[in-house]
Amino acid sequence: MGEAEFESSEKNSRGDVAPNKELVACYQAFQEALHPKVDTVYYPGCDLDTSPSAAFPDSRVIYVDVNEYSVDHLQRAGLEAHKASVDEFDPGSVDVLILLNFSIDPVLSARLVKEKGYVLCNDYNGTASQIFKDEKFSLKAIITNKTGEKPHFDSDDPEQYWQTVATEEELRKSPAYESIAKRVEQITGKRENIFAEYTRLIQEAEQQQEELLREHPELKDGMPHYMRDGKIYTLFPPLPPKKGTNADIFVFEKPNSLKK
Repeated sequence: MGEAEFESSEKNSRGDVAPNKELVACYQAFQEALHPKVDTVYYPGCDLDTSPSAAFPDSRVIYVDVNEYSVDHLQRAGLEAHKASVDEFDPGSVDVLILLNFSIDPVLSARLVKEKGYVLCNDYNGTASQIFKDEKFSLKAIITNKTGEKPHFDSDDPEQYWQTVATEEELRKSPAYESIAKRVEQITGKRENIFAEYTRLIQEAEQQQEELLREHPELKDGMPHYMRDGKIYTLFPPLPPKKGTNADIFVFEKPNSLKK
């Protein structure tokens, strides 16, 4: 934990700490949409990412990581950084908690965030899914986070991220559509009825798994595999959500009507 999967888009003269342009834009979209209080921003597991400082220039941004190299370079850049685990460091109550590729105990999350405060997170390690189940937080929006594209603050039924596409039309709206359509075409030679075809391929792959793994134990990677005409294809994890990806930024609010 603590090593961000985002690539820094800018490097300073030492080639170390830097903000990520896409993340900065997502945080700015969050502020433009909700006008939240952002006096204190807490970013555990930060690695070398300084995006919060660029996006919240007037805030106190607290960086925490167990990586001494990261903390040293953040401090050299003049930022408030602490070498510690999330369990041993106490930032006090914060307005915004940022969790990227990083999960902490829901109880700790709730205790750290002030009433009417926010958690901004992705779902690489199931963080957003974990917080979504926590009654102390309310999902406000998903902010699309795509390289080279302006982020979109989507507050229209963001919970659809936890609902699987169920029709061809819904699949076509998914960011995963093109990848799935190409895989269907590779296997079947056709590019039509993608939802029905991919659903069938997943079902057939499940039926093939026992024999495939017996003959190819190296395929024990948790992914479904499909064999046709002696060639093995890796299928993507079953059908995608109706909206969003695990790389997007999920915005959760801690309503003031709920207790810490």
